[in-house]
Amino acid sequence: MNAYTAPDPFAPLGPAGFRPRSEKTEEPDDWQPLPIPEDAPDPPTHHSKLGAWSRRFPYYSAPDALAGYMCRFETAAGKETRPLRYGHLRGHVRWHWKGWAGDDARPLYRLPELLAASDVSVLLCEGEKSADAAADLLGPTWAAIASMNGAQSPHRTDWSPVAGRELVIWPDNDEAGQSYGLAAAALALKAGAVSVRIVDVPDTLPTGWDLADPIPDSVELDLEDLLTAAPKFDPDGEEQGTFRVQWRRAGELTPGLHYRAGDKADPETGELVSDWHWFASRLDVLGYTRDADNRAWGKYLAIHDPDRRVHHIAMPNAMTAGSGDEYRRMLFDHGLELAPGKAAREKLEVYLTMWKPKRKVRCVPHIGWHGERFVLPDRTFGPGGETVVLQTERPAKFTVAGSFDKWKELVAAPAVGNSRLAFGTAASFAGPLLEPLGQESGGFHVKGASSIGKTSALHAARSTWGCQLGSWRTTDNAAEATAAGACDTLYLLDEVSQADPRAVDNMAYMLGNGTGKSRAGRNGEARAVASWRILFLSTGELSLNDKIAETGKHARAGQSVRVIDIPADAGKGLGVFDTLHGFRSGAALADQLRRAADTHSGHAARAFLEALTRDLAETVEALRGYMAKWLTANTPPGADGQVGRVAARFALVAAAGELATALGILPWPEGEASAAATRCFSDWLAARGGDGPEEIAAGLRQVRSFLEAHGASRFEEAWAVDGAARTINRAGFRRKEFEGQGDNWEYFVLPQAWRGELCKSFDPAATAHAMIVKGWMTAPEADHVTRTIRVPGVGKTRLYCINSSFLEGEKEEAP
Repeated sequence: MNAYTAPDPFAPLGPAGFRPRSEKTEEPDDWQPLPIPEDAPDPPTHHSKLGAWSRRFPYYSAPDALAGYMCRFETAAGKETRPLRYGHLRGHVRWHWKGWAGDDARPLYRLPELLAASDVSVLLCEGEKSADAAADLLGPTWAAIASMNGAQSPHRTDWSPVAGRELVIWPDNDEAGQSYGLAAAALALKAGAVSVRIVDVPDTLPTGWDLADPIPDSVELDLEDLLTAAPKFDPDGEEQGTFRVQWRRAGELTPGLHYRAGDKADPETGELVSDWHWFASRLDVLGYTRDADNRAWGKYLAIHDPDRRVHHIAMPNAMTAGSGDEYRRMLFDHGLELAPGKAAREKLEVYLTMWKPKRKVRCVPHIGWHGERFVLPDRTFGPGGETVVLQTERPAKFTVAGSFDKWKELVAAPAVGNSRLAFGTAASFAGPLLEPLGQESGGFHVKGASSIGKTSALHAARSTWGCQLGSWRTTDNAAEATAAGACDTLYLLDEVSQADPRAVDNMAYMLGNGTGKSRAGRNGEARAVASWRILFLSTGELSLNDKIAETGKHARAGQSVRVIDIPADAGKGLGVFDTLHGFRSGAALADQLRRAADTHSGHAARAFLEALTRDLAETVEALRGYMAKWLTANTPPGADGQVGRVAARFALVAAAGELATALGILPWPEGEASAAATRCFSDWLAARGGDGPEEIAAGLRQVRSFLEAHGASRFEEAWAVDGAARTINRAGFRRKEFEGQGDNWEYFVLPQAWRGELCKSFDPAATAHAMIVKGWMTAPEADHVTRTIRVPGVGKTRLYCINSSFLEGEKEEAP
């Protein structure tokens, strides 16, 4: 190791000259580890951010040469480790929280004990605690060691001390442990180990169990027997019965699946050797899969495609029923290569059936939350435990592409100051919060004229997850499948105008309800009903009510609460945008968002899930508090319960966006997501026509629409000076509110027309009472909503009397 040379204090300042103290500069990281002198101070017991360490593990570069420590900290987020070494850093020679940088080979843990016991077998554990525990359990008959950072970096370890030794590896009882065991075994053999064996950890032990954990009372475990019976590791592959999985090329064997046709004589030695025949590319059976009820059994597979990429899939055993075309099609789609002919197909089926993997994993039928763990097709987030994988025939695609930083710059940043764009982006983070917060499924429908940038909000939201943009134009079966495939994430639907209005009616209710149809199987048995929890975003030129009205029906109140219409136009003359951030037009900004969303996607949602699952309970409590404050600030006093339900969904979006901002995922100022949710909620409330029940608001809209459409043709001017023109199919009467002063009309509606036409499909009495409360209808007689009016040529009759103010505009209905 080179000696440290102190810098010359009288050296010139350099070409930059003197820099004022106020100017911040980046100091170079000139870290240089040094031998620890005998008079070195004691190492620190605290880390500035993590507090006091709970365990400290010494690492030696030689039997009497301490190289440093690995310190373990117990934090609220879980276990953390930090290296601690002695050396020079930025002018200070002392202990520093620095480790073995770059490609520096890291020493094995318990190296002095390994070198001192040169005549015993070596036991490699995945962590320092396990190695210490193994030394206590097994005594001097084994030399227990571990590699630094466990499963994270076996390739950075100096394995040379195991040269010439017999090594047994005891991996942790989980997927990461199995991977670590294989990687460490290959590295140890490369370093010169005589042999390497890997313990088959019994399935009866808990997931994640290692030698530092107590043995459960229900499990009988003989450590010595397991160590003795550990199978030998073959760096070229693995063999079971008449099948062999070849990992790398060795002699005449190419990587892939081989079957033994018998024995043949070696042409050089005459000895009998196994005659192996290749029939497929490499396909590893990693474990058995089964669901929470120990049903839906299958196999967890790793398929190695021609580009040397590995695809992990969970294949239900049910797919192998019948001709086998179904499962082979799936394997081919992931890159499997199969020899031609019936024999190869049969060998593949026998291999998948007979190969006995050493692990079991728990399979789940859909993505999203399963306990405290969140499952995506290619990754599970959350605390450790039994390996959980998605087992479905056609998992949804969540693409990760481009750069997270570029996504922040080109997709997320332009949403600042743009209420609709910011709202859609914030809403993309709300799906994973539905289940923890106990919120119901539902969605938002952005409605407005064509070519004003509505779909831009969908593209921005899509890039959060890297998911697909769907369409309302679909079948019930397809909608159920795609909704289940988006469970707890994000579901996107574009252009409702292109869809059949009856399908929209059914689909809107189904999506918000969270369940599909009950169906019978081939044999008449009830099939499992598809279910999901989703927050979806939709666009269209028509509102959902308008689209459903094409069927001759009205949207039910439950649909209006589950699918919330938001006006697309932000009211600034820029379509969906409030500001263009320097772009020449809204179309230019929309085009840039679409291109950036295609190029940079999928990173934000994964970062969000990583942070959310780190401390779910505490985060959920904070979100509940935030939502309560938002609702208090934004819900009108005395608002109907339907308005409260809708406000809760806006509050969820505000909370999701603010959480993503606080985590550094959204590059927004604090309060941006909340302001966008407040603006969109206010616009929804104004367009809805007040904070009363939706049935009343919809009834008022229908009455106004009828008067606007038929005011002159269906209402007779009974009080006209020159006499009224004959009115066909009369619905009532009208007159100037003030004789000869202005053009404001009062309308007097006949009871039968009020019930059968103006309030068709709505409660006529409730609608009338609502108009009386708002001052739009006069009914001075007690216990009546009608007045007795003397109509010229008709006589006295009871009529609904509507004031002219009712037609002055929607603003009159706002609170």
